[in-house]
Amino acid sequence: MKYRAKPIEVEAVKWDGTSEAWSTLCALVEDDVVFRNPDDTLSLEVNDAHVRVRVGNWIAKGEFGFVVIDDEVFTSTYEPVLELGKGAENAAD
Repeated sequence: MKYRAKPIEVEAVKWDGTSEAWSTLCALVEDDVVFRNPDDTLSLEVNDAHVRVRVGNWIAKGEFGFVVIDDEVFTSTYEPVLELGKGAENAAD
């Protein structure tokens, strides 16, 4: 028997070491704790777990909490969702 993954929408930020990504990530994690380390990795503490995030990883927030995803896996699994009024007018291009 074959199976297909259910379509799931997530909010996600790619950690690239920039101040912009840091600000977006802080807004995404809200009350959870994230630390920026001197080597540009992050330490993310959510649900009593400690996760190391490296430059190039994605941090995704979905219905089951946070997950850190390798860039190659993320880009092959997820695609941007067009929201009405936010780029939808360019969808026909």
